[in-house]
Amino acid sequence: MWENRKYVLLTADEASGIDYSKVLITNADTLPWNQAETVCYVKYDGNKPQFLSGKDVLSRVEMLEELETSEWAGDPSGPDE
Repeated sequence: MWENRKYVLLTADEASGIDYSKVLITNADTLPWNQAETVCYVKYDGNKPQFLSGKDVLSRVEMLEELETSEWAGDPSGPDE
């Protein structure tokens, strides 16, 4: 199931445009942020939501690698919780 999940990184400015009905994050309070709270990510299954048009998509493996960087300090929640 999670193997096909897709992830998109968003800046703090872009986060205000998230359509929570189209992603697997329920609301702004549950957005996973990096250490500096300048970048967050959303995850989704299936087709890319329209509001993410033009944004790069990361695979689960790529997202796990991103979370291991010092910017995220190995986010303990991981990309699938």
